[in-house]
Amino acid sequence: MNGDPSEYVLNTVVREIWKRSRLPADELAEVWDLVDRKGRGVLGRAEFVVGMWLIDQRLRGRKIPAKVSDSVWGSANGIQTKKPGHKH
Repeated sequence: MNGDPSEYVLNTVVREIWKRSRLPADELAEVWDLVDRKGRGVLGRAEFVVGMWLIDQRLRGRKIPAKVSDSVWGSANGIQTKKPGHKH
């Protein structure tokens, strides 16, 4: 784990919070695999936020995507991403 430890969310904390969703363990593991982009076994703040968003989407009946879009990552990182055809 590189960088400031305060930028990470402990996996035990993530597990406890995500379990409250009552999603099946295999779906939570799928979410983890999607957001742990570097395979470090820990989540940064943005990764945790995106994971929470994916869980929320799943609870609303949507499927877990095969990939998290760049716009979602940008939003979690506080970055506005431009969509093709839109002027800011």
